[in-house]
Amino acid sequence: MAKILVADDDPISLLFTKSLLEDRGHTVVTAEDGEMTLVGLRRELPDLLVTDLVMPYRNGLEIIHEMKNDPLLAGIPVLVMSMKDREPDIVQGLEAGADDYVVKPVHALELAARVKKILARSASASGSGGSGGTQSDGSSQGGHGGQGGPGGGRPPGGPK
Repeated sequence: MAKILVADDDPISLLFTKSLLEDRGHTVVTAEDGEMTLVGLRRELPDLLVTDLVMPYRNGLEIIHEMKNDPLLAGIPVLVMSMKDREPDIVQGLEAGADDYVVKPVHALELAARVKKILARSASASGSGGSGGTQSDGSSQGGHGGQGGPGGGRPPGGPK
């Protein structure tokens, strides 16, 4: 299964997320602040980062910006998990480069499903040889793959 870095300064949320993902067969590495998150990203090169937005030293948005500007980290997908539930906060997280955003408290099955979806999309994008992958939900992979715009440039219902 995947290696996932979970970053959260709330020990209860960190333990909940770590246990949930380990129960599903993933290897989980944790970080309790923004600086530890960046160190862990570079040391572990995980398949996914699950991060809170509000943390000491570096917040989640700063981490995402640094990742997107570092060729070594730019391809790692990011799931933001935050108590910041206002629409502008969610949009800001997604526009910064997060692949998904969930509001705490998050339901276990929802979080597991979102992680599974991001990992599958990431595996399909990296294994597709840059063909644009399948994005039937209309989402863009911009910011972590450099594989063109939404839909991979093919018209809907293109060649069979």
